[in-house]
Amino acid sequence: MEKHNLQRGSDDDNAGGEDDDDGSFFPPGLFDGTASCVSRSFSIPTGPPSSDAVEDGRAVDSYEITPHLSICLSASRAASTDHDLTGLIVWPVSVLLAHYAASPRGRAAAAGGRICELGAGCGLPGLTAAAAADGAGQSDGAAAPAVVLTDGSAPVAEMMGKNVRRRGGGGQTEVDAAELLWGSHGEGLRHVLGMLGVGSRGGVPSADLVLGADVVQWPA
Repeated sequence: MEKHNLQRGSDDDNAGGEDDDDGSFFPPGLFDGTASCVSRSFSIPTGPPSSDAVEDGRAVDSYEITPHLSICLSASRAASTDHDLTGLIVWPVSVLLAHYAASPRGRAAAAGGRICELGAGCGLPGLTAAAAADGAGQSDGAAAPAVVLTDGSAPVAEMMGKNVRRRGGGGQTEVDAAELLWGSHGEGLRHVLGMLGVGSRGGVPSADLVLGADVVQWPA
């Protein structure tokens, strides 16, 4: 399993400093969505690091003692520029959005709500929001929070669903995944709204919070 310290942006995939040739950079099956994926672990801080971190009388790296959420998911090792497959890797801006979702401000924005992530790809921000909601607990009588991850690409949505199942059902937050092309108004949208359930806007199925990182609209 790869483990990445996202605060520092470390990544040992190309530690040698030399570019791989095309044959090794693009794994077999990448362009038809059947490429094997790797397991990645993300450590997302839930608060700002302390400026005066001291432990046992010595100064320590404040990042190490800041509470974190551990998010494990599957992703492709290499990127594709094909618009149907760009979501198979975790892009840097998704990591930034996950940091926001875990922050005090992000948790307050999502508290007790129904969250929909558009163009979720591997689902890191949405899964982080779900983990943060689990850690926050639930008020008496309040509806259980729900997170629905969506993506318009079938291969990406399939992997996203695997990451949701990998999460397991131990938390209080309901997490689902669905294929949804952004801007569609058909059965796919009705299915997602049904997953979200009744939100706070007028007693109808809706999302209280919409997440989106690098959501791309391709010409028709």
